Amino acid sequence: MPTILVGIITAPVGLDGSVRVESLSDVPHRFAPGSTLLLHGAPHKVQRLRKGRLPVLKLEGVNTREAAERLRDAELHVPEGDSPQPPKDTYYHYQLLDMQVVDTLGNPLGVITEILSSPANDVYVVTSVGRETLVPALADVVKEVDLAARRMVVDMPAIV
Repeated sequence: MPTILVGIITAPVGLDGSVRVESLSDVPHRFAPGSTLLLHGAPHKVQRLRKGRLPVLKLEGVNTREAAERLRDAELHVPEGDSPQPPKDTYYHYQLLDMQVVDTLGNPLGVITEILSSPANDVYVVTSVGRETLVPALADVVKEVDLAARRMVVDMPAIV
């Protein structure tokens, strides 16, 4: 079952097994009490959430500070199907990473290896052998995204 990385446990908090989490998700209810997260592949329900710059979660089955300490740097995942469908022509980062990028003539430009967020728009870092190309995530540049084929077509003259 494909999963999506939604957070990383950064530290224990208190004595009851609560953990501080670096959120990698923009889904507002991702860590809500009652939601289920995968920790080392096993499901854990969120019992409690304390919001803040970094959310603090109390996960079912993690009941001591020592247990929480062993989870430091552990990844929290959700099944891919648990994310709401994004609006048309909008994609989750996990859907685009490692996607092949070609120009409008079909010439390969590389693979999306990173996505940089900026106030104006995201920027795709497209890596080929020894070379990086920055591609702005703009409708004038990105002409087609085929999730099934894992292929993006971009209009390079628009950014040269």
